[in-house]
Amino acid sequence: TYLSKEKQSHLQIDYVRALYKILERVAVKHPEVEIMMCSGGGGRVDYGALRYAHEVWPSDMTDPVRRIFIQWGFSYFIPAIAMAAHVTRWGERPLKFCFDVAMSGRLGMDADVDSLSEGEKDFARKAIATYKGIREVVQFGELHRLESPYEGARSALMYTHEGRAVVFAYATEGSPAGQLTLKGLVPSHTYNVKEINLAGEDKLLSSFTGDQLMTSGLPISEMTQFGSHVFELAG
Repeated sequence: TYLSKEKQSHLQIDYVRALYKILERVAVKHPEVEIMMCSGGGGRVDYGALRYAHEVWPSDMTDPVRRIFIQWGFSYFIPAIAMAAHVTRWGERPLKFCFDVAMSGRLGMDADVDSLSEGEKDFARKAIATYKGIREVVQFGELHRLESPYEGARSALMYTHEGRAVVFAYATEGSPAGQLTLKGLVPSHTYNVKEINLAGEDKLLSSFTGDQLMTSGLPISEMTQFGSHVFELAG
């Protein structure tokens, strides 16, 4: 109310500029503190803020089923290294499904660890270690969209980086077995395909050329609702 009539229209722009000045002072004074911008759903995420924040929160909706759709759209604007994707128990989905969805972004965990069973704790430890092994590919790689969640029960995306690739496939409903055509690979290169983030040991599937994977595709088994796969490709 203290603004003059002539400056009323400046409010939204001046507010953002003032916020940036505050964030800049915080970043300079506390360079070791990681900052998350919250939230995309509330319209509080923009490119300018990425100069000061390490990650952004796409939405307070953390049900992994909905997050598949949210992160699909959000990643058109925000790269995986800045897209906070946290494991929660919203919807009580299978823990592996929760991790597999969150691992396609900047993995975090917002679950009450004390409420997890010993088996779930063991899986969570292993999943976090697995993510650290592929984090460079996900966070620094090039994103390739394979199958949209808006077009069927199965959706898939992948990242490629320096001769490696990570593929994520999800089923929001039951999905029949079928080939998954990959992208962004070197046609003449041979890739060893391994399924990772399993309850047991990782499973080496087979070797394929990049051309085979981008033409014939990667065979994906039938998935029940909330089924998911993570595959690592390396030479």
